[in-house]
Amino acid sequence: LYSNYKEIIDKLKSNLSQKTFEHSKRTTLFALQYITKLKIPFHKAFLASLLHDCAKGIEGSIEDIEKLNTTKEVYHQFLGATLAKEIYEIDDEDILNAIKYHTTGRENMSSLEKLVYIADKLEPGRQYEGLDAIRQRLNENFNFAFNMLLKFNLEYLKSNKENIDSRTISTYLWYNQ
Repeated sequence: LYSNYKEIIDKLKSNLSQKTFEHSKRTTLFALQYITKLKIPFHKAFLASLLHDCAKGIEGSIEDIEKLNTTKEVYHQFLGATLAKEIYEIDDEDILNAIKYHTTGRENMSSLEKLVYIADKLEPGRQYEGLDAIRQRLNENFNFAFNMLLKFNLEYLKSNKENIDSRTISTYLWYNQ
């Protein structure tokens, strides 16, 4: 497995902090548990979850952030899709969209997009109170757990007075109407 993706893994490892790289590995391993159930090809799930934070730690200019109508906390998802295409030579739109919306979500997400969104927030390194209940529901009903996570994420951001990207709100509303 490693030899098939060695170049990408080595490049990613050299471009990320150790903490972010470890998170990306845990996210990938978490995501791969659900590919059979969701009928997602291994290749897509592996690359999308591994590369989801490939732009983490890169500061966007105020102009770039405003142009995307986003927040500095979310900017990396958009830049990540660009870097995945340009540096890691990913040309699959489903993989690129999974990276591009892994923090906020969006309306009408593919199964891969939902999987990366979930894996990013539920990987074992994330130890927020309330996540275990969502992890348990994930095994029973993937889409129900996804909706629970959308609500949890929005409530978490509000309670911590975080800047909330409008896409996070519109995603929650789209799936919960």
